[in-house]
Amino acid sequence: MHVPRPATRALAVAAVLAMTVTGCKGHARSGAADNPDAALRVVTTTEILADLVRQVGGDRVQVDSIVPPGGDPHSYEPTPADADAVSQADVTFTNHLLLEEHALIKTIDSNAREGTPNVSLAEASETYGAHVIPLVEDVGLDVIWLGLRVRGEGTERGASRSSDVLLSATDVEGPGDLVAYLTESLGRPDVYFDSADGLTEKDTTTLPPAAHTHLNWAFTEPGVYRLTLEARLKNAGAAAGPVGKGTFTFAVGVDPHTVADSGDTILDDGHTDLTVNIDSGKMSAFTDSRTDGKKQEEIPPGDVVIDVPNRALDTVPSGSQFSFLGEPGAEVYQLPQAVLGKHVHGEIDPHLWQDVENAKAYVQLIRDTL
Repeated sequence: MHVPRPATRALAVAAVLAMTVTGCKGHARSGAADNPDAALRVVTTTEILADLVRQVGGDRVQVDSIVPPGGDPHSYEPTPADADAVSQADVTFTNHLLLEEHALIKTIDSNAREGTPNVSLAEASETYGAHVIPLVEDVGLDVIWLGLRVRGEGTERGASRSSDVLLSATDVEGPGDLVAYLTESLGRPDVYFDSADGLTEKDTTTLPPAAHTHLNWAFTEPGVYRLTLEARLKNAGAAAGPVGKGTFTFAVGVDPHTVADSGDTILDDGHTDLTVNIDSGKMSAFTDSRTDGKKQEEIPPGDVVIDVPNRALDTVPSGSQFSFLGEPGAEVYQLPQAVLGKHVHGEIDPHLWQDVENAKAYVQLIRDTL
């Protein structure tokens, strides 16, 4: 993960703490009557943004934060009361860059009144001099770190930040079962794809545009597997339409060189995502460059073999929640998720305000919007 420069982060934290102490008295939702005569009613997604708006607007604004103090915008699920608050707002501020849970962004975008400013501060503040911070992930696994990704904005397909990209496993060929699942922060598994009982519409997961997530990939028997993924784009008020399709090959417990054709790339370490580009409609293995780890490249599905070596052998944990993998203690080949918990994000660190210059850009944008 990206780690902000210590001195800069310390200054930023001090600034935010100072604003929190001087400008915030409890959750704005519970204090909605604090300033009934305010000229503007503002809704933000987080308390940090709410504090900035209070500092700028003073007694001329009434500010509601959807995510309460101590809440996590990465996982907060909005309520009908949140949608009602958004519908009454004169201005809404989000951070975005995939900081907030996708359902929260969809609530903002679908309920903000037409003609009212709906500002994504992280993106829009670049015009005020904010600079984005690349999100670098580096986990020293001894096997490949494999996830799912959506690239592109899809504007020519009518996509927006509220759109859903549906990734479905539609076919698996192999000697055993293939399971892709997420281990949530408290250890509960959430199964995305499972070929054991046949593949249906339920073998589908959803990502927003320009997002990425981590997964565990388990295989019950050694051999060669071929997984076909299909991507569809669902915009607000429309049926999901096809975007792309591709078949990826896995060498599980066998020498990948005996599986690969001449010219194929064997992926056996680093970070790779099975990816759909909603601009081009192409599927790929989006992977760390084999020659320059600072760059990434898109390799067509038919040109890669993903290595799941014998050292990926693991045993099924005890507990009924893992029964979809087999009997407790049974051996499975598994590429680990590496980062515990739901972890949907893009290629840019969304926590821009941790840099003081970026926080100043946020404030200038808030000032001009109000």
